[in-house]
Amino acid sequence: MRSLINISGVFDNLGWVFVYERDLFGKAKDGKIDRNGVGLFIKKTQDKLKPELRAYLDSNPIKSWHEDYSKKYRDSLAHRIPLYVPPSLLDKAEEEEFYDNEKQIQFLDLRKERDRDKYYALNDKRHKLGRVSYFFAHSLNQ
Repeated sequence: MRSLINISGVFDNLGWVFVYERDLFGKAKDGKIDRNGVGLFIKKTQDKLKPELRAYLDSNPIKSWHEDYSKKYRDSLAHRIPLYVPPSLLDKAEEEEFYDNEKQIQFLDLRKERDRDKYYALNDKRHKLGRVSYFFAHSLNQ
């Protein structure tokens, strides 16, 4: 989750590097860019970029990626909504096995050593099911 925040920050940092390298940082009244105008996706900084880079940053794929993913997910993750990343993806057979293990676990008496051993075995099997999930969301209701 931290890496999602860092990806957004990379573009801010590149904007700062550009502004400092070109000695563009300062007061707006002096024709410079103030701290609120620094960032590769901010117009004040983009106005100083080469036209090719400005066109690239303004292209639909990059602009929509920034607005729809980088900005929205980063801002909500950093300020209010935890990111939900499912632990794994299950096919139908794995899903049935997962729920079957869940049912068996519910009937165990964990005060008994025999049941604790069975619990650990079932739990290990559950954790080995599925594949890595590349899906993420703001919430389970999204």
